[in-house]
This record gives sequence, structure tokens and C-alpha cells, in this order.
Amino acid sequence: MVAAELTRVAPELTATPEPTTTPTIADLVARLRPSLAQIITPDGAGSGFVYDASGLVVTNAHVVDNRDRVTVVVMGEEYRGKVINRNETADLAVVHLDSDDAFEAVSLGSAGRVPTGEEVTALGFPLSAVLGDDFTVTTGVISARRQFEGYEYFQTDAALNPGNSGGPLLNRDGDVIGIITFGIAEAEGVAFALSVDELNSRLEALSRIPPTATPQPTLSPSEQFKQVSAGGLHTCGVNVNGNVVCWGNNEYRLVDPPAGEFKQVSAGNYHSCGVRTGGSIVCWGDDEYRQSSPPSGAFRQVSAGSLHTCGLKSDSSVVCWGESSEERLNTPMGNFKQISAGTSHTCGLKTDGRIVCWGWNKSGQATPPPGEFRQISSGENFTCGVRSDHRIACWGSNHRDQATPPAGNFHQVSAGGQAHTCGIRTDGRVICWGSNRHGQVRPPAGTFQQVTAGGLHTCGVKNDRQVVCWGYNGRGQATPP
Repeated sequence: MVAAELTRVAPELTATPEPTTTPTIADLVARLRPSLAQIITPDGAGSGFVYDASGLVVTNAHVVDNRDRVTVVVMGEEYRGKVINRNETADLAVVHLDSDDAFEAVSLGSAGRVPTGEEVTALGFPLSAVLGDDFTVTTGVISARRQFEGYEYFQTDAALNPGNSGGPLLNRDGDVIGIITFGIAEAEGVAFALSVDELNSRLEALSRIPPTATPQPTLSPSEQFKQVSAGGLHTCGVNVNGNVVCWGNNEYRLVDPPAGEFKQVSAGNYHSCGVRTGGSIVCWGDDEYRQSSPPSGAFRQVSAGSLHTCGLKSDSSVVCWGESSEERLNTPMGNFKQISAGTSHTCGLKTDGRIVCWGWNKSGQATPPPGEFRQISSGENFTCGVRSDHRIACWGSNHRDQATPPAGNFHQVSAGGQAHTCGIRTDGRVICWGSNRHGQVRPPAGTFQQVTAGGLHTCGVKNDRQVVCWGYNGRGQATPP
């Protein structure tokens, strides 16, 4: 008997999938190196990165300081860089490289996908005067997500030093999730990077290259401002030298501020207050209710209302002084990141994004809606805030539609002293609404980094640091020096 021949069927072969691997730190460095930029000025050096192939580099505003031209080194090649726009409040600046070369741009990630504990890598050029001009790589984790003065930051324990400012913070995929902004010298392993979402919302406005056909007059440092505040019939601003300059109504010597270096100023109805660079507060003007008699201590921010003033201390607590009716001085407990004193009420933005208000509430101006906010502003009998999704919400008196904001994305809002409101869209344009009897809701064209609504006038700081004002000018409050 012959055995039947057995036929062996060959098994079907399938491709074995390649294992998915997370890029190593060396891989990330190799990928990002062509986009990494060193920013050099006569005063020092910092970092930045190319985000557009046409040669647009983003860095910190404090890295370029008040200079229009800087030297930028990319992959060992030196380029002349022109600072085309800056936003002092977000500490951002954009430099355009004077070259026809095609550059490699980074990939921008999303802050919403960054959990606490995420591993991160920081690139930059720290301590170049000591270590030389080669770049440095450090690693760490996202220690926390923080909110400071309406901006979201990532706290990281990656080792960062002077010169890292403006450099990229990368996630494990090599996407930029933040721009390194500042550290705390007194603490070890505590540094902060502005989140990529904050960066993204401002890049469009900062990327616009100003036309060069008509040369613009060069502003002197005394004509360039970091911040401005519109009061009832006067205006005050802090110029790039740190000096406070005021104009308009001079009753109670309102436009005669004290000498010294300041980091912030707030103009009320008949008094003004400022925070010196050392943290102390000084006030000038009417003091009938002791609203111009601040307590001692170290402060981060001050807000002058009508007959009262409030200050945000360095420990994130709030203290108020002045006229005490309607419980406007009974400040709540808790950690705050911003305050805003209105005519007879005050609101504070807590570190968790919630708003709490106290004081006069006849029109509902001290009853904020629920939700998470980025920034607030208190007006006469109404309040407005920018929500975490960049939409504006207002509450309180609305007899002139000042509490009916337009649709759109905003990164700052300012509630006026009577019945108008202005905000800055994420593209840098100013939009105003409410009473327009004196033209206070008709802003000029251009892109702005800050806006402030006063009694019957409005002022703003443009991206070139020039202050412009519009509206009622009966006391010269809308004619900046």
C-alpha cells in the first residue's frame, strides 16, 4: 500500500509591525537644532526659535529690550534681525531675519495636551559669557500649570539660567509647548514658560511686518511706554525708563507723580497710585478718604478706584484702603493673581481662575458669573472679564450697552469709568462698545498690546510702544506727551 502524499500548505506571511518608539532627547535636539536661535545685543544674549520659514523668530521682549536691531545666530550663521513687533505685557517679541534663506520652523504643540508631570526638554544659550556660545540641553517635568496676571505658564524643574529666556520648551514628541520666560533666583528648580496657546493667540498680530515705504519717526525712550492707565480726567503711564508720566486734569496735583522707577501705575478719579520696582506703593492726588495713603509692604499690582484703592501683595493676598462704606474694603481671603477697583466695588481674579467681587452691588456689578477667567476689569457700575476661552463676559449696569460685548476672541478687556468698554482682539485690534458721545469707542487703526478705558476717553499702547488716546479731551487727558 502506497502512502498518500501529504501536501504542506505554507502559512500566509504577514509583515511584523515595527515597534513604536518615543524619540530620544538626542533625536529631539537634532530635529530642533536648525530652528534654534541665539539673540545677541550689546547688553547680553538670549534665546529664541524660528516659527516661520520666512525668517520670523520669536523671543522674549526683555531679551531684545528696547532695541530695533539685534544679531541673530542660527546654525552658526549670523543674521541681522529687525524687531518688528513686541508685546510687553506677554513679554514677547518677533524678530525678522534680513535674509532670503529658507529657514526650518518648529512645530507648535497644544497646551491642552500637556499634563502635569509631562517630561520636557529645554533648549537655549544660557550664560554664554561664561560657557561660550554653544547651546545647552536640560530636561525636567511640568511641575505645575500656573496663572500670573491673566497669562498661563508651565512651571518646570528643568535647569534654566540667564540666557535661556526666549528658548523653546519641548514635549516628548518634539513640539514646542512653551517659550521660556523667567525663573525665580531664590528658588531651586522653579522656572516658567509661557504656554504655547498664549503664544499662538498673539503670533498673528506680532508677525505683521510694518510697511517700510514711509519711514516713521523714531520715538525717544520717554515717548515709549510699557503700560498706561486712563482715569477720570487724567491719564498716567510708565515709560520704558520706568518713569511715571501723567497728563490731563491737574487738580490735587494729579499730573505731578513722584520721581523714581515704577513697574505699574493706576489712575483713579482724583488720585493715582503706582508700584515701584522694589514693590512699595506710592499714591498722589486727593486723600480725603485716605485712598492715597497705602500700607507698607511688597506689592505686585495696585488698582485705584474712585474713593478707595486696592493692592495685590507679593504673597497673593489683597488689601484695600480708603472710603469704607458698602464693605468695599472687606477683602476676601485667598490667593489672587489680579485685582481691579471700580467706582464703588472691587473684583479679584483668583489663582484658580474664579472671580470674586465685593462692595457696592446695586446693579449686580459685584455678582460675577461662574467659570474660569484670564483677566478682569471693573468699571463704574459694571464689570467685564476675559474667559479662559478668550470670550468676554460682562455683568452689571448696561444702559448704554457697555456690558454687551461683541463676539470674537480677546486677550484683554477694560471697563470704563462711565459707560463704555474696550477690548483687544487676539489679532491685536482694539474694539470698543457702549456710549460714544465723545468718540471714546472709535479707536484708531493699528495693533495694540494694551488698552485702558477711562471716564470719557480711552488710551492704548501700540505694538511700537507709542501711546495713543481718543475721546473727550477737555482737560488734555487724551493728548499724551
